[in-house]
Amino acid sequence: MDIKNDSLIVSISKSKLIIKNTFNNKPTKLGHVLNSLPSGIIDKSITGLGGTTLELDCKRNSIIVEPLKFTAESKAKKPSFINEYQVFFFGATKKKKQEIKGFSTKNFEISSNTNDMFDKYLDKCKKHKQPIKITCVSDQLAILRNYLKETKKKDFKGFHLLLDEIDSMQEQSSFRNVMHDCMKIYKEHPKEKRSLLSATISKFHDPDLKNEPFIKIKYENQVKTHLDLLVTNNVVTRTIKTISELINGNDDKKILVAYNHLKGIEDIIKELESASVSKNDIAILYSSSKKKPINGYERSEIIDTSLPKKINFITAAYFNGFDLQDDAHVIIAVDAKVRSLAISSKTVYQICGRLRKGAASIKVIGRFKSIPYTTYGFSDLKKAFPILERFICVSQEAKNSEISYLQDFGQVLSKWILNKNDKYESIIAESDTGLEISYIKIDNVLVKKETYISLESFQKYRNALNTNFIIDKIENYKDEPEKEEAETTYQILELVKELSSNRIIKEIKDNTSYSGKIAKQTIRTYELAKGCNILIEKKVLVKIRKILTMNNWEKELKYLNYHVEFHNFITADNNLTYNNQLSIYFKSPKKLTIAEFNKKIKNIVRHLKEVTKKENKSIVKAVKNVSGSSNFTKSLLKVSDTKDKNIRYRKVNSFNLFGIIDLKKSSILKFRK
Repeated sequence: MDIKNDSLIVSISKSKLIIKNTFNNKPTKLGHVLNSLPSGIIDKSITGLGGTTLELDCKRNSIIVEPLKFTAESKAKKPSFINEYQVFFFGATKKKKQEIKGFSTKNFEISSNTNDMFDKYLDKCKKHKQPIKITCVSDQLAILRNYLKETKKKDFKGFHLLLDEIDSMQEQSSFRNVMHDCMKIYKEHPKEKRSLLSATISKFHDPDLKNEPFIKIKYENQVKTHLDLLVTNNVVTRTIKTISELINGNDDKKILVAYNHLKGIEDIIKELESASVSKNDIAILYSSSKKKPINGYERSEIIDTSLPKKINFITAAYFNGFDLQDDAHVIIAVDAKVRSLAISSKTVYQICGRLRKGAASIKVIGRFKSIPYTTYGFSDLKKAFPILERFICVSQEAKNSEISYLQDFGQVLSKWILNKNDKYESIIAESDTGLEISYIKIDNVLVKKETYISLESFQKYRNALNTNFIIDKIENYKDEPEKEEAETTYQILELVKELSSNRIIKEIKDNTSYSGKIAKQTIRTYELAKGCNILIEKKVLVKIRKILTMNNWEKELKYLNYHVEFHNFITADNNLTYNNQLSIYFKSPKKLTIAEFNKKIKNIVRHLKEVTKKENKSIVKAVKNVSGSSNFTKSLLKVSDTKDKNIRYRKVNSFNLFGIIDLKKSSILKFRK
C-alpha cells in the first residue's frame, strides 16, 4: 500500500485500514492518507471518502469505469482535485444504418471528432507531463480497450483499471449483459493494476476473485446519519404530504426526492401542481436513455454540484457517483410492491451520501410487505451449473447446425436462457466467446434476495438501516391504500413506443411509467411473440396500435394475448404431439352449423385439457384461456357467418386471425383451400 501520511492511520492490516476521522478540522479523505488506491477489492465503507478522486489525482495512467454516463461525464469536466490533471471522457455512439466516417469497433462508431479530441488530449498529457486519465461507462470499456490497442497503439494493460461503484454494476447486471464483459476484462487485467471500489460492497461469488486482495477502510469513530422512517400503505400519498410539510416549513432549503418510478413521480407532481406549486420549482433528473419529456418536464441535470430547482426528483440514474454541495432535505421512497422501488438499505446510504455537507433532514417513506418472490441460495445455483452448461452447448450446437429448424431452435433457446422474466432469474450472460455462466449476475440474484427479505416488514428494514443510520423516530401512518386506476389507450400506446425502441425488455419493465394489469399483459404479449419463431414481433406492435383505436380495445388485447400464448406454448413446439389440433379439426373451409362448429371446439378443448394436464403451467394456462367457444373463436379463428333456410352456418377462413403468424415457418397453420 502506497502510504502518504501514516500519522492519519490508526491501525493497518492486510484486510483493514482504520483512519482518523479528521485532518485539519475537515473529514479525512483517502488522498490525505494514500498516494494511490491499492489493488483489489476496496470497501471504503464511507460515501464521499474520495476514492475516485484519489485515482484521478495519482501519478499513473488510469481508466475509471462508471456505471452511469452522467457520473463518467461529470468526473471529466473538471481537472483533478490536487494535481489539476485534465481528464478525458471517452464516448462512442451506436452505429447508424448509414455508415459515417470514423473508427469502427463492432457495433459502435468512434467519430472523427472524438478521435481528434483524444489526439489533442494525448498531446496535452505529453506536453504537461501528466498521466493519462480516462473515464467511461461500463458499456464502452471493451470498445475503449480495442480503440487504445488497435487505433492508438497504447498498452491497455499499462493503465490502472478502476471499476467504480461496483455494487451498482452488480445491481444492473440482470438487464445489462455488458456488466459481465466488464468483469471479464477486469479479471484479464494485471492483478496489481486493477481495483473494485464501493462504499456498499456486496459479496462476490466469482471463484476467480477468491484470492483478490481485499481491504476495508473505516474511520476510527463510525459516523452515523440520522433519519426518520415513515411507514405507510400509500407511498405516493405520504410523499406528497411530506413534501408539502417541508414546503410550508420555516427554511428555504431544497428538497431531494429519490423516487425510482416515473408513474409515481407524475402522480406526485400532479398533486403538487394542483396545490399551487409552480412548475418552475420542480425538476426531474432521470436517465439520458429516455429522450421524451416526463409529463411536460424536460430532463434536468445537476448544475455544477447543485440541485437545479426547489423540488428535485431523482431516479436510479442519480442514486450514486456524484457530489452535491446542497444541504437539502432528502425523501427516499421504498415500496416492496413496486419492483423499481424495492431498494436496499445500502442504496438508501448511497443516496444520502450524495450530499457531501450532509442533509438537512432524511425521511425514508416505506411500504413493507412479504411478496411472492422465488429466492435461490448460492448452493442451489451452483448445483445447476452442469445442466445450464449443457443447455448452452445444445443451443450453440443447434445454432451451428446446417438444419434451419435447429438454427431457429438454437436462437430461441439462447434468448430464453439469456434473458430473465417474471418467473425466471437468468444467471447466464453473452460475451464475445458466446453464452456462459455469469457470476456477477449470480451476485445480482443473491443481492435481490437479501433486499426482498429486508422489505418483508418495517422491523427487518429498520434493522438493515441500523448499519449506517441512527433512526430518530418511526411513524406509522394509516394512509388510504392506492386505488387502481383504469388504464388508458394513451398509456398503452406510449408503452408500445417504448417496445418499438428495441431496448431490453427488463429495462422497459423497470422504467415504464405504467405498471397496470393491461400494461403488464402487453409487455408479456410482445415478449412471447419476440421469442416465438412463428410469430412476427413487428406485426404484433402494429396490431396492438390498431386495436387501441377500437371501442372494445381491452377485450381485443386480451384475445391477442390468448392468441400469442396458444401459438407460443403449443403450436410452435414441434415436440408436442398435439400442436396441430387446429388443422386436424378445421382442415377444410367447410360450412358447419353452429352446433357442429361448437362441438368441434369442445372436442379440441377436451382433448387439449386431457393431454396437457401434466404439462407446465404455461401450457395449461394457454389451453384454459381458450376453453370457452367464444374465447376460442375470438382468439384463434377467422370465421364468417352465413344463413341458409333459417339455419346459421359458420365457416373458418384462416387461422391467422390477427395477421401476426409467419405462415412460411408454420406449415400446420397454412389454411387448406
